[in-house]
Amino acid sequence: MNTKNHELIAAELIAGKEGGSRLLALLGHLEGEQYAIQHQGSAATLWVINQGRTASILTSIPTTDQAIADLQALLAKTLSTLREKPLALAQIVLPKPAPSKQVQAILSSGFKDLAELQYMELNISPLIPTNVTQHEVEFQTMESFDDHALGYVLEQTYIDSLDCPNLHGIRQVQDVIEGHRGSDPCRPELWFIGMIDDEPSCVLLLNQKDDAVELAYVGVVPSHRNRGIADCCMSKSIELAQHHDFKRITLVVDDANSSAMNLYTKWDFHPTQSRRAFMAQLC
Repeated sequence: MNTKNHELIAAELIAGKEGGSRLLALLGHLEGEQYAIQHQGSAATLWVINQGRTASILTSIPTTDQAIADLQALLAKTLSTLREKPLALAQIVLPKPAPSKQVQAILSSGFKDLAELQYMELNISPLIPTNVTQHEVEFQTMESFDDHALGYVLEQTYIDSLDCPNLHGIRQVQDVIEGHRGSDPCRPELWFIGMIDDEPSCVLLLNQKDDAVELAYVGVVPSHRNRGIADCCMSKSIELAQHHDFKRITLVVDDANSSAMNLYTKWDFHPTQSRRAFMAQLC
């Protein structure tokens, strides 16, 4: 079978008749070894390698028992292929409610549940108040630090964190940094370490997404928790969004992270969609 025809058939199984060609067009800028579309029986998968030693996977949606078996086998083959590469983690993210047959195939092929994700956003206006007590937090950009310094503080913020705890320890902290850096464009002037009395207290990472800014990560080191530091990070994020004329702040949060959910609700973020994430460790 012609490779292009094979890819189009698989892409249409994943994205539908109209979406298949668009999906292939979106992949056109990637190098051949960065992705693969696979087709087996009535099932299809697409994997794409991301910065930070991760892979994202899309799948067709099975509607019969045979299609479940086909997808299960193809996902197992996909994981076997990805384990031959220098990768740490594979992820699948589905809209909620996720089709039950698709979930069945995913969980029976070696993936496990990672998190229920809430996508949230805040519309920015000059009227949003940001006057919280600053606790003398000095936000210093990554132009003042190297990756080693950022990695040290990030690892401190992960201690007892409720943010996707099943991910902790799977990747090296430099991989996590590279994953965040995969945003295009990455703007180091929007990445911060918050200092109090010359000691690191928090990390705030923001990435530009067209007319929005993504709150990619906010974390507080244990010794500074429950002191309003997270509110300072939110205030700083809104201040920056207003200064750079961003229209929205977006974020993704683990629904089980009650502290983060309470923080974002307090700052008037509203949910836009929910998704269910699955993971498979590759090394």
